[in-house]
Amino acid sequence: MDLELPLGAYTFKFQTHNGQRQIYDALRKRFVSFTPEEYVRQHVIHMFTEDLKYPKSLMKSELSLGGGMRKHRCDVAVYLPNGKAFIITECKAPNEVIDEKVLSQALRYHALNPALYLILTNGSYAIGVQMQNEGFSLLEKWPAYPSTHPIVTGK
Repeated sequence: MDLELPLGAYTFKFQTHNGQRQIYDALRKRFVSFTPEEYVRQHVIHMFTEDLKYPKSLMKSELSLGGGMRKHRCDVAVYLPNGKAFIITECKAPNEVIDEKVLSQALRYHALNPALYLILTNGSYAIGVQMQNEGFSLLEKWPAYPSTHPIVTGK
């Protein structure tokens, strides 16, 4: 099932620096180059923080994963207070297709930083899965912040 990402629904801060348009990333706390993929990433971040009430303190943008020769960067990662990964989101530009290649990329990130959910989006299309022992199941909606779950409350 497709998840909805309301492109254009949020207000962003922009600036121009050395002739380059930039958008403010509230997680990295700085302006970054405004690209089509960054536009999608910022929508995901705002949806998580504004609509789904995820704390910014538990989120990372452009998170480096793994070491060695090849570095991997997860677009948006959401963690639980205990430090375990909850959601890994892979963002693509609106003109890029979400296909097996994008899924493989997200699964590599999951192997380095196991999360309960994987979400892939290009802004106009989004698909999410809940990881399970023997595979995954498709999400019908974006996962809500589990504020009352024992893993968060410690009760």
